[in-house]
Amino acid sequence: MRFLLVVNLIVLLCSSCKKDPNRGDEPLCSARSNNTSNKLRLGGMYYYQSPYNSESVYIYLLNSNGTVGETGMDLPISNAQTHLNSASFINYASDNKGYWGVYHIEGSSIKIDTWHVDTNGKDYGYRWSGEILSDTSFRISSSARCDGSERESRDRVYYYYPLTNKPDSVTSLIP
Repeated sequence: MRFLLVVNLIVLLCSSCKKDPNRGDEPLCSARSNNTSNKLRLGGMYYYQSPYNSESVYIYLLNSNGTVGETGMDLPISNAQTHLNSASFINYASDNKGYWGVYHIEGSSIKIDTWHVDTNGKDYGYRWSGEILSDTSFRISSSARCDGSERESRDRVYYYYPLTNKPDSVTSLIP
């Protein structure tokens, strides 16, 4: 009898450790829409090199369906193709809400909406705003949560880097 009680208690405790799909994640700031602009090249990635570590880069993968992948790596930029096509990265990106987002181009402005996870596992929507400098670069000048809080000035210029094969741009996490 004690054994069954202990087993049931363990099962109950372990099942409560699962991520609650209804935990109150915030939505993104905007919905996905296809990109009909030709203001930026889409055949590769855009990267920002950290001024603190020459091998630390932040990456956006903009897709024609309006989705964006956001990631980073601590590798030389020349290793991006291998990294983005590795099985471990593809598994990470396929169902990780923190990787996905949407973007919109209006005139010379760009807005990128992504999720960021807090320490409690809740996903918060953020918007990164900036301007398109050329068809191969853009500057992010501000960020804020979708509710308008946590507003910050930024100054990050992202540069285009061509890829021969980009990760899949289709996900069930972005309708």
